[in-house]
Amino acid sequence: MRVLVVNNGVRYPKNIAALFPDDTVEVVTAATVAELYPQAPHDLIVLTGSNHRPIPYFRAELEAILTWIPEQTKPLLGICYGAELIVEAYGGKLHHLGPENKQKGFFANAVPENSFGLPPLLCLYEGHQWIIEAVAPPLYPVIPSARGILMFGHETKPQIGTIFHLEKYHSESDGLLVFNAILKHFHLHLTD
Repeated sequence: MRVLVVNNGVRYPKNIAALFPDDTVEVVTAATVAELYPQAPHDLIVLTGSNHRPIPYFRAELEAILTWIPEQTKPLLGICYGAELIVEAYGGKLHHLGPENKQKGFFANAVPENSFGLPPLLCLYEGHQWIIEAVAPPLYPVIPSARGILMFGHETKPQIGTIFHLEKYHSESDGLLVFNAILKHFHLHLTD
């Protein structure tokens, strides 16, 4: 499988690349992806997290990637900031909690019945100052919570976002379980 990791400024894109030990992983910057790959030929696109450039304050600078996201037809997964980019690209609503209210740690989350086969309770790792307050069609919430929408999908395209980190703390959280459910949803092979 060919995986395109779009690095939005994380210090360790290798943490995401490590989820694909048997695959070909290419890492590119968010600033160059739209020019390099107007229509990404990869089997999976992963938009990383970031602690740089809050989207509402840097929307003009991010316009190329925000326009690029809805044009993609291959499976696309946004993690944390990557999910926020997808939400913004489709006209959803983000809310800033502020540094004093940063959501960081492990949280138990009730999960409604869903098409991903996720169990009714998950332990997920979150580390963010922004929450997804609302998604706009064609996006729909998969895991809503009192802390905002934690996971969403797209009605007709293979595009999914998680505000929580799938790539961190596998032994302490259900991130890998959710990651494999997403790959299965995309009809891609699972990761050990």
